[in-house]
Amino acid sequence: MLRAMEPDRRVALDALMTEHVALQSARSACVTESVGRSMIYLASLSASLIALALVAQSESTADDFRLSALVVLPALVLLGTVTFVRLVETGIEDAIGAQAIGRIRRYYLERAGEDARCFLLAVLLGLAVVTGSVAAHYLLGLRRFSRSLEAFPPLFPVGSPSS
Repeated sequence: MLRAMEPDRRVALDALMTEHVALQSARSACVTESVGRSMIYLASLSASLIALALVAQSESTADDFRLSALVVLPALVLLGTVTFVRLVETGIEDAIGAQAIGRIRRYYLERAGEDARCFLLAVLLGLAVVTGSVAAHYLLGLRRFSRSLEAFPPLFPVGSPSS
């Protein structure tokens, strides 16, 4: 009777694969939005500074430059603040998505058994984190990376690096 109530593994795997793809799409959208917002801010900053430089070099008075600066600079500060806040939000959303993908990948690795060695993440973490090999840390450039893994145990639950 209990066997009839267990969820079908294929359905669960299909659902996880769908979730994995959806999370990757959401992370891609976060990165795209972050890049777009950053580009808009940097373009606005560049254009504003060039405009202020042109006003300063023209034959206008100092009052004209001050007026231009009083109009442009507060708008830049507001745009920069709003951009920064949204970039922090998208960074948090991206980190949450990365953790969820990490949990799904962990499930894949657990189910793969012997074939887990084919996953790139399993190979890198197996060399640098599980064995604690100093050569692997330096060879793969993962010394600082593996230390940061300790802060995200749900994301990389394979083990902690040795000092």
